[in-house]
Amino acid sequence: MIRAVIFDMDGLMLDTEQLSKEAWDQIGIDRGVGPFGHLIVHLIGRNRADNEAFFRERFGDRLTFDTILELKEQYFQKTFAEKGVPVKKGLFELLDWLKEQGIPAAVATSTEEATARAELAQAGILPYMDRLVFGNMVPHGKPAPDIFLLAAEQLGVSPACCMVLEDSPSGIRAAYAAGMVPVMVPDLVQPNEELRALLYRQVVSLDQVPALIAELNR
Repeated sequence: MIRAVIFDMDGLMLDTEQLSKEAWDQIGIDRGVGPFGHLIVHLIGRNRADNEAFFRERFGDRLTFDTILELKEQYFQKTFAEKGVPVKKGLFELLDWLKEQGIPAAVATSTEEATARAELAQAGILPYMDRLVFGNMVPHGKPAPDIFLLAAEQLGVSPACCMVLEDSPSGIRAAYAAGMVPVMVPDLVQPNEELRALLYRQVVSLDQVPALIAELNR
């Protein structure tokens, strides 16, 4: 029985992973280290500490993670101002359906609180969410289960009754480790055989999720 749904944010609700790739390419060109958007596949779903360590090893002092974040945010805000915040297909259909069914929803994102809140508000998602959990609120980031377990605790729902919607391998591993029902909606990364074994189901878009919940709640 699914009594709550926990959403990842980037690449799952917000169509921002490709935008991050474009931003990183431009930052790398502008800063003289070369485009590095291709590295995003190694970092999707990871928390700040993991990402900082990755970039420190890659670039040393030539380009700090703080600088990357600042320049990426500028790129995002310029794009959002021109085109709005891009959301994934079927998102609001799913959110409306969950409200109609009385099934609470939470966000569990590795993105830091200030950035995540602003983007969720700009996209019009914030009013749909019953709880918000951010990467800076837990000691260990995905693929550790901490962030999902905290979301379930805040929702007051047993982990086994939570469906997690994720686009990243680290997020799916975290959901599985938390004892939840992992559903993958791939974005930049497709699941391999090892990851598929952890999934309850893989879907193409969020508008397919109500049928899965109805199937489990029969």
